[in-house]
Amino acid sequence: MRRLLATTWTARHRRPAGDVLPSIASLSSPCSCGAILTEAVPRKFILALLCCSTLAAQQLATKYGITVQYDADFTGHSWKQEPKLTQQEIGTDIPEGVAPLRPVLQLKGRLPGRADDNTIEVTPLGDRSVHDFAKAYPGLNSSAVALRALLARSQLPGMKALEKADPGTVDAVYSLCARVERVESPWVRGFVFLVQTTQEESGDLPNNRELTYQFLGITRDGAYLVAATFAVNHASILKEPVYANAQKLRDSERQLAGFDENSFQPPLSRLKAVIRSMAAAH
Repeated sequence: MRRLLATTWTARHRRPAGDVLPSIASLSSPCSCGAILTEAVPRKFILALLCCSTLAAQQLATKYGITVQYDADFTGHSWKQEPKLTQQEIGTDIPEGVAPLRPVLQLKGRLPGRADDNTIEVTPLGDRSVHDFAKAYPGLNSSAVALRALLARSQLPGMKALEKADPGTVDAVYSLCARVERVESPWVRGFVFLVQTTQEESGDLPNNRELTYQFLGITRDGAYLVAATFAVNHASILKEPVYANAQKLRDSERQLAGFDENSFQPPLSRLKAVIRSMAAAH
């Protein structure tokens, strides 16, 4: 039946010889329901399908001088600005959110219960409105110093070193860390890795409620620290948190390292592509 439909369509829409592509043996499209067209089809039709497919797969988020591309793993995006907050203003409270005014991109994901757990935060490493950056933003400053030192080395950092370079670990620590990779683009360079955090002595085994793919990097000009977090799932790990001792967590890191990167949801290769797509908007 599929063959008959493809042949009938071609007969009704045949074009002169100069306007067709001969014998495309492996072209398929979302609206063909998996049919393989073995007859000649109009060139313009093929190009339109390819263009529509590309546009549907890639979306562009541009604001605050930053542009990011993402694909169908995310259904949309929104931008916001997190307000400036100094250590002096927060006093003795937990120093969460202590940083200059900064843009945050939120990508709307598809994972149930974790659609909002996908953010890219671009934090300036300078602020002319304060007299002493290191005193105004001590946690951010120390994280940037640590991250620069890690980027200057050839070897990949371990869990404790990455934790020290993460400005988001204010009242928690890393409980597990796996699949550390260096990711670089013309605009930013840094590290991606799978991570879970804890406020306890140990932590939970990898699970689909907590597992996160994280990026920590600094722009090539040294002006911004880029921190991105993406919710990820895997069919072979627990659905819910289960507390475990340190040895079991180390074993679980090796398990995570053994999975194919594209067996995660979203695939880790596509999340790395989002990071590499980041650039200054012109």
